[in-house]
Amino acid sequence: KMLAAKGISFKMLSPERKLHTMMMELADAHARMGMESYFEEREGGYMFVIETCPYCYGRLTNARCSITRGFLLAGIEWATGRTLEIEEVSCRGLDEPYCGYWVPS
Repeated sequence: KMLAAKGISFKMLSPERKLHTMMMELADAHARMGMESYFEEREGGYMFVIETCPYCYGRLTNARCSITRGFLLAGIEWATGRTLEIEEVSCRGLDEPYCGYWVPS
């Protein structure tokens, strides 16, 4: 009964609140998999940051982390019903301090 109530209350949220809730869930899911991750709300969207990306941590490459981008896209589309243009704006594989993804609101 509790799961059903949570599902119903989630459906009643505004699209902006659904996006915020999904960003929290995605950061938590990454943390449970051993990745230091968090998100920051900024003007016009969110910055999703992974400090210890398993795909490029400790190596240099010009390939971007498309697996993480796909994970974010799928979760957000499921929650909001919208497909957003998520862009990786920073990558450890390119010798930057973290893998960062811009998620517009």
